[in-house]
Amino acid sequence: MAEELNKLEEIDRQIQAAKRQKLALECKSDFLKFVKFTMPKVSDPNNIEESTFKDARHHRAIALALEKVAKGKIKRLIVTLPPRHGKSEMISRRFIPWLMGKDPYKSIIFAQDFGSDCRAIMETPQYKQVFPKFKFRQGGASKSRVQTDNGGMSVFVGRGGSITGRGGDVLVVDDPIKDSVEAMSPT
Repeated sequence: MAEELNKLEEIDRQIQAAKRQKLALECKSDFLKFVKFTMPKVSDPNNIEESTFKDARHHRAIALALEKVAKGKIKRLIVTLPPRHGKSEMISRRFIPWLMGKDPYKSIIFAQDFGSDCRAIMETPQYKQVFPKFKFRQGGASKSRVQTDNGGMSVFVGRGGSITGRGGDVLVVDDPIKDSVEAMSPT
């Protein structure tokens, strides 16, 4: 009886591992699945059925648009939604790591505020399962940039910071206008 129970537990463990690996493979092409997979429930991080990210219709639309950006089908994308609707989480925190995992040769320029968040995501077990071949270049994880072993780079630039002399395949701008006074400025 105990031996049969052990066999069943082992089979269940193998099934869960296979489901996790299947989902990790799907995350390479399905951005919304990647977002959810890299945001596991804190109380049960190994449960792939649960995520702290709860998607809505607008999240699914953003995810589809970002997948088209990644494929080069959309060259310019502006996402405008009220605060606290997931724009920064999806675009500035999750899209950059996903894109770098998919194409570690890319050069990306984006908001300095999110650099450490992106780096932290790239160091999670979930990220490493989705992109097992992704590697930081030795010494390539500074405060202002992330460099890949393949020559790709993400540069984190703050408002007013310089990107002179730097090219980028992708440029992500998050909340470029500080407040209503700045928005109404003639310049």
